[in-house]
Amino acid sequence: MCGLNEMYDVKNENSNAKIGFIGAGKICRTLAHNLNSAGFNIHGVHSLKESSSQNICKLISDECKAYQTPQELVDSCDLIFITTPDDSIQTVTESITWRGDMGVVHCSGAGTSFWLDKARSDGASVASYHPLQTFSDDNSDITLKNVYFAIEGDLSLTEYLKNVTDKLGGFSVSIATEHKLLYHVSAFMACGLVATVIGKAVDIWKSIGYSEKQALDVLTPLIERTIHNISQNGVTNSLTGPISRGDIGTIKGHIDSLKKYNPSLLSTYCQLSLENISIELERKTDETLQEIELLLKSTIAALSEGSVI
Repeated sequence: MCGLNEMYDVKNENSNAKIGFIGAGKICRTLAHNLNSAGFNIHGVHSLKESSSQNICKLISDECKAYQTPQELVDSCDLIFITTPDDSIQTVTESITWRGDMGVVHCSGAGTSFWLDKARSDGASVASYHPLQTFSDDNSDITLKNVYFAIEGDLSLTEYLKNVTDKLGGFSVSIATEHKLLYHVSAFMACGLVATVIGKAVDIWKSIGYSEKQALDVLTPLIERTIHNISQNGVTNSLTGPISRGDIGTIKGHIDSLKKYNPSLLSTYCQLSLENISIELERKTDETLQEIELLLKSTIAALSEGSVI
């Protein structure tokens, strides 16, 4: 093992810090693969399911070893990434004896480096390191180039992780400890909740006789163009649709149609439309927007009273 001083010299091509992973899920597969491709020494993996550890090792190299216990892995490494589910991170950390000459990192988007207090009390440097990307079961080879990484924790280790990010071709963003959960709310809204809204749009197509695949074939070009417009022009300048145009008649038609065919979506539609209005009001104020807002709020009120027919 090389110890902290050499480990932190990530720009030194001769640095051979041994990196280990506890947890062999989607983030482990992607991060370990990318670190290995960037020239880092992925020494070993531990998972409760040994076959998962072995699969990661096969992806990396013949030298990468599947360890039976997390303590054995920790004793053999200079840097550990904990990539277990969030609810297990503190339990795993507290079960291990750490060293003062090593670094310990978890990859939760919601948690802070305080989740690693046991490692810190043992003398290790600790940090949280979250790739702002979505991972699925079939993309272990996804590149982390141009991905942003949220970094928080002990200064010496966060500086090292910034250099690691550079070698991965990504970008670093520092998040204050007290803002970590808000950061994760934003990530969840931009990913999971966007997928939820798209799912609701797909449900409408399914209700009129189309399959999910057919619905996505139709909607995907629109979704992709919307994301492109937002990235190029900002959110406010990318808003389109009946609220932006002030088409209150169309909004009334939407509400009537949902009442008749998809009543379970009516509340969601109204709430999201009110958020649309709040953004529109940043660039203009007119009576039509106020009328639409009143219509939406009255519909929500009627729903809560059970009086929408």
